[in-house]
Amino acid sequence: MFQTLDVTDCDCRYLGTSLEGRDMKAIKITAGVGAKNKPAVFIDGGIHAREWISPVFVNNMISKVLSV
Repeated sequence: MFQTLDVTDCDCRYLGTSLEGRDMKAIKITAGVGAKNKPAVFIDGGIHAREWISPVFVNNMISKVLSV
């Protein structure tokens, strides 16, 4: 059902600063040669002030993807 992901590159990128002066960062995870030509998924979490579960979900998902 699921194909295992051979993670070959994990890169943390700095996107800039928010209006409040906070750093905005992104993580790019690629698998194998030719990954540039494949579709991408963008997952965002923690946009609103009182959200607590969406940043936890994003961190957990990244952890699961990298530990497969």
